[in-house]
Amino acid sequence: MSHTTSTAAAKQNTASMAAQSVLSSEASVLVRWWRYLRLNAPVWWDRYRQRQALAELSSMQMKDIGLSRSDVINEVNKPFWKP
Repeated sequence: MSHTTSTAAAKQNTASMAAQSVLSSEASVLVRWWRYLRLNAPVWWDRYRQRQALAELSSMQMKDIGLSRSDVINEVNKPFWKP
């Protein structure tokens, strides 16, 4: 009877360890995702603001900095996460 009890306890312990492993794995993924967002969000925001500023340039201003209207349109239409 003690053998059956120890086998059941071992199975329960193994299941508990597996559940903890899954939870820690999920937490690890969330931590990595949070770090990724925290590091990249300021860069993405800057790109967005810069592209909005480009969109507001006059033709004369574009010419002054050596950009054509098509250069600006191509840049402004990029998603914020693309450099």
